[in-house]
Amino acid sequence: MCKILERDGREWAVETIRQLAELVGKGDGNRELIACLERGLIGRPPSFADGVQSVIDDIRDAGKAA
Repeated sequence: MCKILERDGREWAVETIRQLAELVGKGDGNRELIACLERGLIGRPPSFADGVQSVIDDIRDAGKAA
């Protein structure tokens, strides 16, 4: 696994969250946010996708804890 690509994937996901901040934590917003991030998995190198997926997992975990 390439740690650089994984980090790039996480950074892309976090930047996407920043740009879509109005969706975060509001009703179905997390579901919409996750759907947007999942589109970022398509056609990406596996390590990049792993980084994005780790952010998706964090969002899901935070939603369960709330």
